[in-house]
Amino acid sequence: KALLARPPGEIMYTYGAGSYARHIEAAEQRGIAVRRYDSPRTKLDIDVPADLHSYQRIIARGGYDYLPALNPIQDIR
Repeated sequence: KALLARPPGEIMYTYGAGSYARHIEAAEQRGIAVRRYDSPRTKLDIDVPADLHSYQRIIARGGYDYLPALNPIQDIR
């Protein structure tokens, strides 16, 4: 999931497991309207090496052909 905040900085941004729910809760507590947009392009979240391996498996299977293939892990360190 991706977060688009307008204007930015209205809520505290968090990361890691459960961050989506925390962002929604923070916005609702401040009375900020929340709109959800579901898209395969925004579902890909690469935080740790295992996420990158998952991405590479998707590319190898021919999925997400609209996303550029990444070079091996050592290229992004």
